[in-house]
Amino acid sequence: MSGLSIIGSAQHSTVEGLLDAFATAAAIGDLRGYFGCFQDGDTSRFLGTDVNENWTATEFLEFARPHFKNDGTPAWIYVPLAGKRKVDYIGDTFACFDEHLSSESFKATSRGSGSCVRNPSGHWHLVQYYLSFPIPNDLAKGFCESIARWELGLADAQQAQLAAKRVAVMATVAAAKAASSQAPGAPGAPSRP
Repeated sequence: MSGLSIIGSAQHSTVEGLLDAFATAAAIGDLRGYFGCFQDGDTSRFLGTDVNENWTATEFLEFARPHFKNDGTPAWIYVPLAGKRKVDYIGDTFACFDEHLSSESFKATSRGSGSCVRNPSGHWHLVQYYLSFPIPNDLAKGFCESIARWELGLADAQQAQLAAKRVAVMATVAAAKAASSQAPGAPGAPSRP
């Protein structure tokens, strides 16, 4: 089964139908049903939860193909949560969406967001799908610190250097803020005799 003949083959007349079919196809391991939801192989993109997961639909198909058995076995399961999908239409051929998903493997709420287009035949297809984990604000700082520590531990020197640069920039910003708060005339600055 050629990837090029699969991508863009779905025929969904609504964005809601497209997104439901996308989730269902993954849950039953239907390669054609899942990748048929993308507009085309070269310009449609899938962005996954890992920073390195940024693929064209063709690249994503090659990565994901082993997960799709086409025998009813799930590739992965993300169930759209009722009442948690928003779709905004821009004209009659373009739409942006955001949906909350229940993730079977991660046991937490996930988010699918992106954009889709309606082709001249009236069928909707994904141009971009971005799967992410929304982080509650109260947990964000600790979670990001964990990611930074993980990035620093990577064997890939380039990734470690990027993380170190981010930490250095954050330290510089913090030092500048501290210095400006101590400047004469700044609120809370000690007064001069």
